[in-house]
Parts: sequence; structure tokens; C-alpha cells
Amino acid sequence: DPNNIIPDEIGKYGKPITIHQQIQFQAEWYNMLYTETAKKIGELKYEFMKTYLEQIKKEIEEAQSIR
Repeated sequence: DPNNIIPDEIGKYGKPITIHQQIQFQAEWYNMLYTETAKKIGELKYEFMKTYLEQIKKEIEEAQSIR
């Protein structure tokens, strides 16, 4: 939905409404990892989600500029 603005953050632990909010919610969990093993495993997933959101935002902005 090009009219859906990707939020910078969502309410704490509220039910995500969009895929963007779901990904951001999952990314917040990375900050709650305490062991080095958990952080090592979670870091790749966190970076992937962050890059994915940035790419979606870029594509939406590009699509909106074409109109």
C-alpha cells in the first residue's frame, strides 16, 4: 500500500497491523538479547530486517515520485 507510511517505531508490544510493523516489532527483540550467542545469531536476522525495511521505504518513495 503506497499510502501506508512506514512508521519509525510502533507502540510497545501492540498488535502489529502491517508487515512493516511486524518486522519492526521483531527487530526490537534484538535489543533484548543478552547472551553473546543469542546476539550473534540474532545480528544477521536483525540486519536483514533493517535492510529490508530500508529497501521497501526506498521503493515506496520512488513509486510515489513517479506519480
